[in-house]
Amino acid sequence: MSRFRTLIATVVTSVVALSGLVTPAIADSAIVSTFDGAYAAEDKLAGYTTSASVLPGEVLKLRVRSAGTWSVKVIRIGSHAGGDGRVIDSLTNQPASSQPDCTMTADTLMVSCPWNDTLSFATGSWPTGLYVARLESSDGYAVAPFVVRSSNNAGKTVVNFGLFTLAAYNKFGGTSAYRGLDNTATGKAKVVSFDRPIDAAWALPHFIRHEASVAIAADRNLTDATWTTGVDMHSGATSLSGVTSVITSGHDEYWTVGQRKALDKALTKGTNLFITGGNTLYWRVRLQGSGVGPNRQMAIYKENSADPIKNSAETTVRWRHSPKSNPESKISGTLYNNWHDVCNEEPNDWIVTDPTWWGYNNTGVAAGTRIPGLVGREVDQLMKKFAIPKNTQIVAHGSYVCGSTGVPVTKLHDATFITLKSGASVFATGSQMWPCAMNGNCVGQGTTDLTNRFTRAITDNVIQVFDAGKVKKSWRAKNNVKTVYGKTKFKYIK
Repeated sequence: MSRFRTLIATVVTSVVALSGLVTPAIADSAIVSTFDGAYAAEDKLAGYTTSASVLPGEVLKLRVRSAGTWSVKVIRIGSHAGGDGRVIDSLTNQPASSQPDCTMTADTLMVSCPWNDTLSFATGSWPTGLYVARLESSDGYAVAPFVVRSSNNAGKTVVNFGLFTLAAYNKFGGTSAYRGLDNTATGKAKVVSFDRPIDAAWALPHFIRHEASVAIAADRNLTDATWTTGVDMHSGATSLSGVTSVITSGHDEYWTVGQRKALDKALTKGTNLFITGGNTLYWRVRLQGSGVGPNRQMAIYKENSADPIKNSAETTVRWRHSPKSNPESKISGTLYNNWHDVCNEEPNDWIVTDPTWWGYNNTGVAAGTRIPGLVGREVDQLMKKFAIPKNTQIVAHGSYVCGSTGVPVTKLHDATFITLKSGASVFATGSQMWPCAMNGNCVGQGTTDLTNRFTRAITDNVIQVFDAGKVKKSWRAKNNVKTVYGKTKFKYIK
């Protein structure tokens, strides 16, 4: 395994144009701030890629709608002085591009945009990573995210782009898995499509906070990490065989059965897992095809009674619920416990329980040290009715009284470090404030510079140790659940 090398981005100038677009530009390898500027209105500038990922050398197809002349920069998100992205390729002075109207399916309220291919890029030897095609016009900018994955992941860390969760929150064209046309939960979609751009109000902030932030942290620590999506884990296009560790997106809420099986198998073979945020592995979803290709739609009925596929491992319910329950606590020890509904955005302190954990190296913390604002948004905890791994070490624990609903409610937070039977290690932060804090982007949201330095130090420790393979025996998890929870009895996985 090679690590900590200077990344040399391959500049690619070969562009194949469709629909009469014939003037490729010389690629610009400048460092840029990917998300600067005003996001364009949906009817003025928007686009998406026809595949969630490509291998280097495959063709990347882009579908664009623009009211005026536009340009595109292909940007790899990463850790750079002076910006968060490197331009790998670009194309300028493209004419206005009209597209058919987006459609809505009557029974599932799914919005899909059956547009025509506008442009394609020959990806050459683009480095693996998280990318966006940044579209620019006089109306603003828009982004179309995608991944360049690798055909050889053995001996490396694999980072998962949380495509499914991004798609669930995406409201482009009118509906998402959370909101209907009137922006309430009434009329929300039961199936969502990947065949549409991302919207500015819901999906874009989610992508910046939970996807780009993870990409920056991974890139800061590793030069040979590879990337994947839930589609590729589900289909087997990405193999986790021999992978040293997996890093999840900051909000990796939606998983298919195939994706979960791939992860579970890797964990039994010794692959480590870094769960960067909270509310991970919460909803079970099902993929289906569209006119673009297989696995371009995600079913998420969220109820056994509403799903046309009932009483099956493929029924779209919470992973912890029947039918065929498979709680996320089997992996992380923790589960999401409806934090956001009562605690809302209230920031709370991270409270250290076990400062001897190696992840705290070089932070100077002691038992009871409080880190401002690091617990919030959606938060996880241990629950006694769901079994947890035997070697569960609670490294942070807090009890918080939240009152945003007017009725004070006590909620808990747990961050866990776990060693599984295979020797694989799992670190779960249990908080969605972690992903942006680990790059210093949360100041002013209840956190401080101390919070960001602390979070970054632990993130770097975990990424580097997990990337090296199995954690050495003296550093493996030691159960301290009774010390933290006292007489509360938990069930352990046999």
